[in-house]
Amino acid sequence: MLEWIDTLGRVSLETVWPPLLAWTVLWLLGEIIARLPLRVHPLVRYRATQALLFALPLGFALAPFLDAGRLAPWWVERSVVTVSEVTVAGIPVPAGEVAQLTETAPPVWTLELALGLVLLVAAAFALVRLAALVGQARDLRALRRGLPDGEPLAAEDAKAHGVSRRVRIAETDAAPVPMTFGVLRPVIVMPASLRGAERDLARSHELVHVRHHDALAAWLEAVVAAVFAFHPGVHRLVS
Repeated sequence: MLEWIDTLGRVSLETVWPPLLAWTVLWLLGEIIARLPLRVHPLVRYRATQALLFALPLGFALAPFLDAGRLAPWWVERSVVTVSEVTVAGIPVPAGEVAQLTETAPPVWTLELALGLVLLVAAAFALVRLAALVGQARDLRALRRGLPDGEPLAAEDAKAHGVSRRVRIAETDAAPVPMTFGVLRPVIVMPASLRGAERDLARSHELVHVRHHDALAAWLEAVVAAVFAFHPGVHRLVS
């Protein structure tokens, strides 16, 4: 078991930790910039935070196509020693046969073993968070089923807000605030108490979310936050 964990940690030195460390540096730079006295529109700040969060899984996706030697952390020794033969019990033996003549020593508490354990804990934490996210999705689906189907939004109204998809508008007393359900077939749910200009303003606001595909982005953010929940930077970005 320890040998397997040690191998996991050894592999992670060039596949997991380099992109994770690179993203951590990027996040720290973002934290420094965010603390500067700059006038930034809230939407720009939100999109920058969103892009930084999505850069984490993107870094892992691109890592296999980059030079592993340049990505390896500074503590990984890159030296290579070529051995043609060694002496075992006074007899010269080709290096390729040494593994057949010697027993593998049990792993000790090394950096690789520690990193392997950290990865296992992080994976367990991610599974718990993903399970909770699945539960939330089921709750939202059940809530959506209990809401009225609503009426289709007029094509002219949707076009005026830059929305090309079909959108339905529902009204119910069960909705405390305006909200939007669905990624492919969005439904805007409006509280029955909203009337007049206040209702029109809330509807326009929700249509902006539909136009920007914010429902899909929110789910992607939730998945990334669950998978990388062990990283304090991710917790900071989504909190």
